[in-house]
Amino acid sequence: MKIITVGSLMMVLFIGLMVTVSGCAPKQEEVDTAQTVEISLTCIAVLPVVSDPGHDSRLPLNDKKRLEAGVLVLDRLLKQQLSNLGDVHFVVRGQFPGLVHAGEAGFLSMAREVGLQTGCNGVLAVTLYRYRERVGGAYAAEEPASVFFSWRLVEVNSGTVLCYGRYYETQKSLMENLLNFIIAGKRGFAWVTAERLLADGLKEQFARCLYLQESR
Repeated sequence: MKIITVGSLMMVLFIGLMVTVSGCAPKQEEVDTAQTVEISLTCIAVLPVVSDPGHDSRLPLNDKKRLEAGVLVLDRLLKQQLSNLGDVHFVVRGQFPGLVHAGEAGFLSMAREVGLQTGCNGVLAVTLYRYRERVGGAYAAEEPASVFFSWRLVEVNSGTVLCYGRYYETQKSLMENLLNFIIAGKRGFAWVTAERLLADGLKEQFARCLYLQESR
């Protein structure tokens, strides 16, 4: 007769628990930050978040409603994340009408104009490519939340990119990614909202940029 020990029973229960709870997919990140603060910033002008649906092949170009909703969410999260820095100026949406249409080629010129108007030689720009909310509840989601954004902090006088990064995450079940068990635990083993993914992404990304730290 095969004897089932207490240890074996606990292992079975643990595996069963992991099957029923949810975790996070591996995050695709790209971060390049200054290791030392070599360029002094008078202050940082934070531009309103802009969207770029063309970078999401799964999002129809004419379906911008949810992406624009995500832009407003990310704007609010940026203010929450950076409000304690003290030397940050949040540019009002619409203050620079040409910002959205500046494009990559005209970005530095627009950033310098922002710096001139605000008195800040640092400009932080964030672009949102995907904001897909979960479908379903916290413990029974039919579709997971998914976000994708990029950011960069530029010194406008020299054009130097001080820090930049890209963040992408689509939540998956814990069984699909057992390595993120700790992160899943912090999220209550639940299917989180797109806003939560953005908040976690901003915190993780900005923590690697010395210019965005209170102690700099």
